[in-house]
Amino acid sequence: MSSKTPIQDFYSGANIFVTGGTGFMGKVLLEKMLRDLPDLGNIFILVRGKRGLDPEKRLEAIKQLPVFERLRSTNPKALNKLIVVEGSLSEENLGLSEENRKRVTETVSVVFHMAASLRLEAGVKDAVLANTLGTKRVMDLCKQMKNIKSVIHLSTAFCHVEIEVLEEKVYKPNCDPYEMIKYVQTESEKVLDEKKEELIHPHPNSYTFSKRLAESIAHDYTQDLPIAIARPSIVIPALKEPTPGWVDNLNGPVGILVASGKGVLRSVLCNEKYYAEFIPVDCAINALIIFAFFRGTEKKRETYVINITTPRDIVEITWAEVMNKGRVAMWKYPFEWMLWYPNGTIRTNVYIHWLIMILFQWIPAILLDILFFILRRERFMIRVQKKIKVGLEVLSYFTLHEWNFKNPWSVALIKRIVNEDEAKIFYTTNVTFDIDMFFEVMIVGTRKYCLKEDLATLKYSRIHLKVLYILHIFFKYLIMYYAVWYCLKLVGISDLLTVNHWFPSSRV
Repeated sequence: MSSKTPIQDFYSGANIFVTGGTGFMGKVLLEKMLRDLPDLGNIFILVRGKRGLDPEKRLEAIKQLPVFERLRSTNPKALNKLIVVEGSLSEENLGLSEENRKRVTETVSVVFHMAASLRLEAGVKDAVLANTLGTKRVMDLCKQMKNIKSVIHLSTAFCHVEIEVLEEKVYKPNCDPYEMIKYVQTESEKVLDEKKEELIHPHPNSYTFSKRLAESIAHDYTQDLPIAIARPSIVIPALKEPTPGWVDNLNGPVGILVASGKGVLRSVLCNEKYYAEFIPVDCAINALIIFAFFRGTEKKRETYVINITTPRDIVEITWAEVMNKGRVAMWKYPFEWMLWYPNGTIRTNVYIHWLIMILFQWIPAILLDILFFILRRERFMIRVQKKIKVGLEVLSYFTLHEWNFKNPWSVALIKRIVNEDEAKIFYTTNVTFDIDMFFEVMIVGTRKYCLKEDLATLKYSRIHLKVLYILHIFFKYLIMYYAVWYCLKLVGISDLLTVNHWFPSSRV
């Protein structure tokens, strides 16, 4: 490019404050800004100590991850723009030292609030304190920033679950968020757990409930701050950047993909006719960068709300098609050490689902753990099934319901980008999808980045898959044979299935 694009010009010299920079989407945001916003100032990242590592060491470890490999080879000095600000959403004033608070409030002009507790099974207290109160603390800090131009609050497209057609607007919360914060701060976790269903209704979990309240709090700061609320749908591995298929966690669909691919998941509660809602992580991050630009260049004192979802004129795919395309891609790029042939099926009948789970997941897991105990090996199959059970319980609500996410405002903003170079750099809904190729890319990325499986083992994995398929067919028909034999035995004609009945021996 001969000159900077308008978006790049907006970010020139700008200092950024990011919460959640160590998460899946956060890492992609950091990498994208450092790579494609060449004159960017510093990026201050709110980081807390974790697992024996202080914030500085955590950042150094993150810099060595594959997500930054492209940047390390082309412009390693850009990584020096990442500056740790020690703190946490769970602490008053975000736990910032006076020195760090002063640096941030005097220099930052763009904020991306992406941090959240993503545990769908979390209790009400943990979710509200982290996601709702944490958002208020971030907004209070933003009010102190002298040069603030844009504040992006990352929400979720599923925070208004009772609304089937979700518009790009602010909705009223189902309770007062400030009163809820006070309530969870003073009430015991035991009482909150007992009242959980009543408190979060109509939400299926504390996460979406707390994010709904967080949206309301962000909106309350509209008169003081240039707020934009971004609602991505299910965020999945990268389409193209930083590298095709990049992903670093087993949350959501990726966890289901791995469990199915390893052969330990045989049934999923899902309505196969419903449309699957997802957005590749790089498309979502590009959208955030674009919306921060537009929010920062327009002076209206109103809350921008953007649904970051893939329009159905680009990708229209049902859950049944997702399953079928996933199977095809899995045949080409199977995982290592599959325990059984990957042949999970989606079902809407909860009783049949649980019958399959018991017969083909829990009983084999118990038997294998008994075998491992006898052999004095580590037992892990029951533990795996417990994790699968929790994951399926929280995800089933979203696969058994369907929403229509309207995004005319976000599409209109993107269409305002007339610079061709800019449209290519910050691609979102203008990207071309080859959905079959993307499934292959996603599985390869999961194999490589999450499971750390060398692609050189593909040859042996494919042989292993064929062997498992033969065993699967053999045992399938063996079980069918004995089932029919038992039924015939009950009516006294089981000899119809014996060889001697059809080919009686004869004496010479």
